[in-house]
Amino acid sequence: HGRSMADSTEGPVVVLDADCFTTWTETAIGRDAIRLLEAFGYRVVIPDVGCCGRTQISAGLLDDAVRVISKSARVIEASVNLHKAVAVVVVEPSCATAMQQEWMQLKTSVPIETMNRIASLCDTVEGFLATHWDEHPHQPRFTAREEILPIHQHCHQKHRGELTELFLRRCGWKRATLLDTGCCGMAGAFGYDQDHEPLSRVIGAESLSDLRGHTGPVAANGTSCRHQTADVMQMTATHPVTLATQNLEAAI
Repeated sequence: HGRSMADSTEGPVVVLDADCFTTWTETAIGRDAIRLLEAFGYRVVIPDVGCCGRTQISAGLLDDAVRVISKSARVIEASVNLHKAVAVVVVEPSCATAMQQEWMQLKTSVPIETMNRIASLCDTVEGFLATHWDEHPHQPRFTAREEILPIHQHCHQKHRGELTELFLRRCGWKRATLLDTGCCGMAGAFGYDQDHEPLSRVIGAESLSDLRGHTGPVAANGTSCRHQTADVMQMTATHPVTLATQNLEAAI
């Protein structure tokens, strides 16, 4: 989290909430997110937010979740106010929906007006960029790619429809196609339980069956989905932010 604001471009501020996976196990995706947001003309600020509370919520530990959320929301609020941020973005879809939904539903020490404001500013990186495509300070150029790119959408993003497909097509992946998949089988912590592993793998194999025979790149915006794709399908799935960053053309 020790990124200096001086390292980022000038322009409107976007607060990047570096979720637990991005911070500790998939740091390259976080770096790609910074590079991509900067290419669109934003100054990226990364406060030490901590956890979004999704883990505690999923386990039914709501008292713990309230404590975590109250602290994290205050940090985000302070950063948004300090930098007059235009958005709060995250890499992991489940963190985005926690901030958009559960943060407002649980009774915390943070005023509901603050939670509403955070929810209104919050989105995934690709969701923010795609939704406001024509409004960004800069419009970077992307190299066009001809490979077929199937997309497995995280369950917490399926309500966004074809937004990820639209994002990737605009970022050079002309043949990006959203698959009609169900859950990858991980379902939060379900697939991590040893007793659930056989069923989790069956669900994953059925849901991801359209990937059989595909030899090119695969997109998946959930960390559990990417690992399940590797374990069950023996395929490497890549976050849409990284796929978009791969196509960025150098500024002239």
